Amino acid sequence: MLVHPDKNWTIYDDFIPDHADWVQKHLPYLLLRKEIPVPVVESFAVVNKLIEYSYFESRFYDIATLKTVLTFEMALKLRFRELNPGRKLPSRLVDLIKWFQSRHYFEVYNNFYLDAIRKVRNHHAHAETQGYSGAMSKDFIGNIVDLINGLYEDPMLTKYRIDTMIAGGTLLESFEKGMMLSLNGQDHLCFRAWIGFIDNKAVPFKIHFFYCLCDGITKAYYRNNNWAITPAKYIVARSVEVLQDKVILHINDTEAIFVGSINDQLLQEKYDNWMDAFPHLQNHTGGVYMDTGELFNSFEQHLRSFHHA
Repeated sequence: MLVHPDKNWTIYDDFIPDHADWVQKHLPYLLLRKEIPVPVVESFAVVNKLIEYSYFESRFYDIATLKTVLTFEMALKLRFRELNPGRKLPSRLVDLIKWFQSRHYFEVYNNFYLDAIRKVRNHHAHAETQGYSGAMSKDFIGNIVDLINGLYEDPMLTKYRIDTMIAGGTLLESFEKGMMLSLNGQDHLCFRAWIGFIDNKAVPFKIHFFYCLCDGITKAYYRNNNWAITPAKYIVARSVEVLQDKVILHINDTEAIFVGSINDQLLQEKYDNWMDAFPHLQNHTGGVYMDTGELFNSFEQHLRSFHHA
């Protein structure tokens, strides 16, 4: 009997007919740390196979999503027992999540995200109707793998990353009328800047910082691309200071980047005129950037390298 790809895939114009190429595009991030218990590793091997075979039966992808959230619950229980030998296990998923969250085991910056995982699990486990998310769950599955890997990081280092990135992000968000970025003694108008990730296991630290200068976007680029998400410049600093009115990133002993608000009226008018000329560009923080025509998530990119360092 010949087996054909599911028609739910073939109706799309960008359908990839080759099975191996299709899997490469749609398989989520599934790389687990070496410390992860064997039952969790084996469970994600099943997730992998379900997604491979969803090429032939698209609803296998939804089963893979359910398997992922159930494995997340399993991983929490196993890690809880490792950390608390002999202690009674919380009976509800919500209580398990709260236990780990209160002790800084989850590097999460969206207050609703962990609750959303629980709701997805309940929706799939106690479904009242047939839903279909398919490959739209790809990032969701990969992000759960990130959470499971994070269970084996030092929670105090995780707390530092969360506190520092929130403080830096909040300050950068407050520069609603644009930013002034100073580098090597030169000032630049800046419409986007963010801390992508803090590697505080490295010695010295690696602060992954991204920024977009107004003079880095030309009318030709804007006319030909019109991307709301723009290319970004990238540097690695060794430390970061979040002060009341600026963020300072120390690149080395003699070089630093200063990011603050625009305090000059003429420069503010120049920035406002520039923004009027480029109205659709994303400003002024955010973790996604363009590079050679592809989108990258700066946080995921460096978090995953961090977990396997």
